[in-house]
Amino acid sequence: MVHKIYDDCGTVSGRRAISINVESDGTKKMVIIALTILLRRTESKVILIDEFDDSFHLDLSKALLDVFNTKENINQFILTTHELQLMDHHLRKDQINFVEKEYSGKPI
Repeated sequence: MVHKIYDDCGTVSGRRAISINVESDGTKKMVIIALTILLRRTESKVILIDEFDDSFHLDLSKALLDVFNTKENINQFILTTHELQLMDHHLRKDQINFVEKEYSGKPI
């Protein structure tokens, strides 16, 4: 990761590399998702992301759904989320599946 360095006047005076380990969970997750999309542009894969919107703002999660649903995307994404508002964001009924678990964690 490279971040800009600013002087006292607010002008960019340079750049500094920062380890991914010191970035926020959301930034780390975004980098992983972006790299996965970029590396899988030419070969179709099924990509599973558990709690994909965890550590993301709702608008960023919606933007990712838009990317996943583009005609250029050749991959299939299987996502889990607890965010009900995402189901109203340009998803077809056949793209939504509800799963319920019993107290022991087994699917019903």
